[in-house]
Amino acid sequence: MALRTFSDKDGVRWNAWHVIPSGLGGGSSYPSRFRDGWVCFERLTGGGRCRLPLSEIPDDWESLPDERLDLLRKIAESNPATGTVEMHRRGG
Repeated sequence: MALRTFSDKDGVRWNAWHVIPSGLGGGSSYPSRFRDGWVCFERLTGGGRCRLPLSEIPDDWESLPDERLDLLRKIAESNPATGTVEMHRRGG
């Protein structure tokens, strides 16, 4: 599973994970830029969730330094919980 925990410059802890839309029609109910999936960022203490389309994030995002991952989080758009999603599992 592609799950990454990191800290921003203020020491706030975040989780980031790869999401693939599922359900009837796949991702067709999502805006076009999110239909192929996204990386979701969520503050561990709650109160913050955002997402960035896969097309706007490097393939090796899981191995980026915390500072780079936090920059991606900052450009991600706010994400209210919607639809059914499943976590993407690589290599299995």
